[in-house]
Amino acid sequence: MFAVGVLLLPIGAALRSILLAPLFEEAVFRLGVHDALAMHLPRDKARLAPALTALAFAGLHLLLAPGVLAWPLAAATAVPAWWIGLLYERKRRLGTCVAWHAGFNLVWLGGFRSVVPALAGS
Repeated sequence: MFAVGVLLLPIGAALRSILLAPLFEEAVFRLGVHDALAMHLPRDKARLAPALTALAFAGLHLLLAPGVLAWPLAAATAVPAWWIGLLYERKRRLGTCVAWHAGFNLVWLGGFRSVVPALAGS
């Protein structure tokens, strides 16, 4: 079922979701939002940068998600975004974050999305 979910996508959608979106989003949210928060928050609060960045990322997905599904989809992005933020805090390697983000998107596209037909149009 996993492979079917990925293979049924138009090639442009697959490339955008698995390659372009992770690269662009991680560059903006790690090199931009995360680093800005870490630099401008008081030293004792800088550890909040991964969580605050994850909330910003979920907020963006809230704005982009369709109607009724907006809140669940946005919430579903917050935990992986937070985890990737913690990874970025430790390693400071954007490529690793992009790879994990692409992996999460691949799982979403190939697995969960194909199991929940109502989301297939999103």
